[in-house]
Amino acid sequence: GGTLRYTTDGETPTAKDSLFPAEGLTLTETTPLRLRAFRENEVPSVAVSATFFVNDEQLTPVVSLVTDDQYLFNRKTGALVKGSGDTPNYEKELEYPVNIENFNVEGLCEINQMGTFTCSGHSARVNAQKSIALYARKAYGADSFAFNPFPTRDYTEYKSLLLRGANSDFSATRLRDVVASSLAEGQGILYQDHVVIQVYINGEYWGHYNLREKINKHFIAQYE
Repeated sequence: GGTLRYTTDGETPTAKDSLFPAEGLTLTETTPLRLRAFRENEVPSVAVSATFFVNDEQLTPVVSLVTDDQYLFNRKTGALVKGSGDTPNYEKELEYPVNIENFNVEGLCEINQMGTFTCSGHSARVNAQKSIALYARKAYGADSFAFNPFPTRDYTEYKSLLLRGANSDFSATRLRDVVASSLAEGQGILYQDHVVIQVYINGEYWGHYNLREKINKHFIAQYE
């Protein structure tokens, strides 16, 4: 009995956005589609999101992030920009909601859920391609990511994940860190596993990343 309204730019739909057409949409380019139900005198539904890839060749697994621009690149509030204050926004550990999709190398969507993200890393936060930490939060739905993207692990879920850019290896091979870590495989030493991926943010191609286990108490607890 409600009406569906939608956006194709990552923004959360509002009552002012376009009505979703009864005949559906024809998409001609990669698009982050978000829908939300509205009914008079009632609280709107949560937004549901899905990324549709059009004419994009997939050579690796893909992570797609969809969220409002105010959380990403807004000069005052965006977590991935310098901003205007004495302390850069990307140094403030701002944590915001985001819809997270993971597609395996065959194109199968393994997870599509809300979680949160923060800018991650140290000095490499100044790079245009920043590392991004992802968290499963019960307040936004599931309290874990119920899948395992890493071939050398036998876990069934993760509390957090890391989309790691090249960081200190930014201008070189982009693989030094993961190669060094992989030397610990089979040695009985705790190390971060990795998968080479591509990332999209609000439908825009964001380049090569390494999907990695996030170092925190949950990471250690799983191993132990």
